[in-house]
Amino acid sequence: MTFLKKFFVLFWQFLPFPVLYFPYKILNEQVLMDWLGCGCPRLDENGQIVPHFSANSFTAYFWFAVALFSIIITVINLKRISKWYFKVAYAVVCIFLALFLSNSFYYHMQWN
Repeated sequence: MTFLKKFFVLFWQFLPFPVLYFPYKILNEQVLMDWLGCGCPRLDENGQIVPHFSANSFTAYFWFAVALFSIIITVINLKRISKWYFKVAYAVVCIFLALFLSNSFYYHMQWN
């Protein structure tokens, strides 16, 4: 197997992040914002902030689900690696990358 093919087999689980970015951004702007509202704080009659489910909440759950998918594929791909220290390094790098990407995309798409 060539290096590029091995790389793709081990890291394809991160492909949904850039592929889903623009369709989800359009969905977020056109549908979710109108349906669920922004993440602006809502106040009750006493002036206390009332938590509510908003487009920001939905976005957080969505990108967490994409990260979870990537982590599950990472665990499945561990069988392709023979040495235990490469497995540990691969798992740590992939979990960090999945959480970093999902967190970055979430904060980039937040409504204020």
